[in-house]
Amino acid sequence: MNPAWLLTVFRIECLPFTRFRNTAPMDLHAPQACAVVTGHDDAARVRATVRSVLAQGPAVREVLVVDDGSTDGGAELLARLSSIDPRVRVLRRRVHSGGRGSPRNTGLDRVTSPYVMFLDGGDTLLPGAVRALLGARAEVASGLCARPAQRPLWVHDSVCGNKLYRTDFLHDHGIRFPEGRFAHENVVFHARVLAASPDIVLVPERVYVPRAPQTSDSGALTEAYRLAYDILLTAGRVELARAVRAGHGAAEPVPHVVSRSRGVVAVVRSVLRRLVD
Repeated sequence: MNPAWLLTVFRIECLPFTRFRNTAPMDLHAPQACAVVTGHDDAARVRATVRSVLAQGPAVREVLVVDDGSTDGGAELLARLSSIDPRVRVLRRRVHSGGRGSPRNTGLDRVTSPYVMFLDGGDTLLPGAVRALLGARAEVASGLCARPAQRPLWVHDSVCGNKLYRTDFLHDHGIRFPEGRFAHENVVFHARVLAASPDIVLVPERVYVPRAPQTSDSGALTEAYRLAYDILLTAGRVELARAVRAGHGAAEPVPHVVSRSRGVVAVVRSVLRRLVD
């Protein structure tokens, strides 16, 4: 098989489920999703991100904007969004956490929607993104399933902005982001998701444009992937753990390619259960 095709398959958006149980057609316009948007002294970019979420239409039930201890008056500016659209709620943390994990957890604790996604100020959802991710469930009913048991490269797509998670899946398994001043929190969160053996649906549509990548701290990234390796190995996800150990040096740039890729529609069911030796 052409290796380039494999990369195309992995570089598309995904939607984890605890299990596939819907048999009836899904109303893609029903309010189903929550976006948790975080920022610190970054009100202008956060507002732009929130607008891209609200533009998704009624499929978005709520937008939780978590201000992480800003001191520039941005929280007041963000609060005006809630007066314009009742779906927006601003949650304010009094003290800056120093990372992105704590504010994301603050938002996750308040989610009431069946599905949740995590964005940072400066990220942009493309038109129709939420509908495309929610609509992936229809592919399961259509039987368009693939079982990439030997494709552990998916561990390197640790970006959160191009994914929609079942809220009850995260809560049932106690999956959260690392707290405090922890860089590359998405790497550890992604490992925790994979360790819980999710069912995953991949869709081919472009859904997300990330903010410009920041300079990476190689030591912090190495630490994040060390923790990810330990999480997956402890959970018995041996092939995934090996992939983390073998390829973390090239993993961080991948998410910025993922969000712009197209590929063949594939549905992956219980992928991790087939990766153990």
